[in-house]
Amino acid sequence: MTKSGPSPAWIVVALMVVAVLAALAYRPDRPVDTIAPGSSSGPAFVVQVIRPRAGLPLGGILPPDIFGLEEHLGFDSSSPGATTGRFDRDRPDQTRLEFAADGWNLTVVLDAEGHMTSETRLTFALTFQDQLRTVRCRPDDLAVGTFALTRSTESGDVSGHFDIELAHCEDAVTGAPLGWPPQPLVLRGSFDQIPPSSTERPAAAADFVLTFSDEFSGTELDMAKWQHRSLGPRKQGVVVEGASTLDGDGHLVMTLSQVGEQFHIAQIATQRSFLQKYGYFECRARVNHELGAHTAFWLQSPALGQGLDDPARFGTEIDIFEYHIAQGRHWVFHNLHWNGYGDEHQQAGMRVQVAGIDEGFHTFGLLWTEEEYVFYVDGRETWRTGEAVSQIAEYLILSVELSGWGGDVSEAELPDEILFDYVRVYQAP
Repeated sequence: MTKSGPSPAWIVVALMVVAVLAALAYRPDRPVDTIAPGSSSGPAFVVQVIRPRAGLPLGGILPPDIFGLEEHLGFDSSSPGATTGRFDRDRPDQTRLEFAADGWNLTVVLDAEGHMTSETRLTFALTFQDQLRTVRCRPDDLAVGTFALTRSTESGDVSGHFDIELAHCEDAVTGAPLGWPPQPLVLRGSFDQIPPSSTERPAAAADFVLTFSDEFSGTELDMAKWQHRSLGPRKQGVVVEGASTLDGDGHLVMTLSQVGEQFHIAQIATQRSFLQKYGYFECRARVNHELGAHTAFWLQSPALGQGLDDPARFGTEIDIFEYHIAQGRHWVFHNLHWNGYGDEHQQAGMRVQVAGIDEGFHTFGLLWTEEEYVFYVDGRETWRTGEAVSQIAEYLILSVELSGWGGDVSEAELPDEILFDYVRVYQAP
C-alpha cells in the first residue's frame, strides 16, 4: 500500500497558522525621518507608516507585496501634489490637521484637550490586481498614541509630532476589511511651520461667535440641521434624497447622476431649522469636474417675491458662490437676485477668476452687514457691494442643479460630485 502524505487541506491550515504567527510577531519599527521645530525654511511635514512593513501589508496571511506597497510607505511635503499642510482651529472644541499629496490624505482631529478623536482618517490609493483601489483607515482605541503640538504666538503657525495607531483599514468603496488577522497601521510623523488655514475669518468678523456648524462627521446627514429641499422635478433634473450623502471621511457628497432617462440632482437647506440675519457665512468645498452641474452655496429669503422693490423687507437671494464649468473652469460667480423670479426680477453679480479653483478644496465666504455684502474666496475679498441688502433672516442652501448654466450634460462622464468639508456661520456678539 502506498503511503499518502498530508492532505492539501492540512497543508493550507499549517501555512495559515505559520503566517498568522509570523504576522503577530513581525512588528519591527523602521527608521523614520523627523523634522525638528524651526529647522525648516518654510512649511514642511513627513508622514510614514512604520508598522506593518511592506512584507506583511495590512494583514497576516496575505503574501508579501500583495498590495504593491513600497518598502518605505508614506509621503512628505516634497511628494508630488503635496500641500503645505493645513491647520484649522476655528472650532473651539476641535483642532484639525490635514496633510495631503497625490494619492494620500491624512486628517488628524483632536478634541479640546488634545486627544485624538474618532474622526481621524487616513485615505490612500494603491494598485491591487491591476486595479486602483482606495483604502481608508480609522482609529479604534483613542488612548493609543501620542500627539504634541505647539503654536507660534507671532505667526500662528504650528509645529509638532505624532505617533498614532489606526486599527481599521477597509476598501473605501465597498467597506470590506483589508487583511486578516487585522493589523493596526501605525503612523509616525512630524511637521513644522504649518500655517493656519485660509478659513480664518476676515478681520471684521474676528470676534464673531459660532452660531451654526456642520463638519459632516459620521455616515448620516444630520436631519436636525438640514432638510431636503425641492424634492422632485426641478429644471432639467430631479432632486432626490439619495444624491446628498456623507462619505464617512468628514464630507458631504452631492452628486449629479443619470438613472434611466432622469438626471438626479441634490439640494439641502435649513429653512425649518436655522435662519440668520447678518454675520459671516462660510463653506469649504471641492467643486465638480464635469460639464452639466451647476453647484452652489447660497442664502434664500423666506419672503422673496412677496413684494417688489424693497429687498430690505422681502429679502434677497444671496449666492455666496456658484460654479459652472461651461462658463470657465477657473471662474467663480457671486450673484444677488431680488423682486422674485418673474418679469420684475432684478439681479447683480460678479465673475471672479481664481487660478486652481477646479482642483482641491477652497473656502467661500460672505460677510453680510446692515450696509453691504463682502464676498471672499480662500480668504481673499472678491466682491463688495451695497446693492439689495436684505434686512431679514435667511436660510442656507447647498445644491447641485442641472440648470443649463453648467453646459451640455450629455458630454459629461457621470456621476459627478461636489464635496463639502464644512459649513460654518458666525454672528457678532
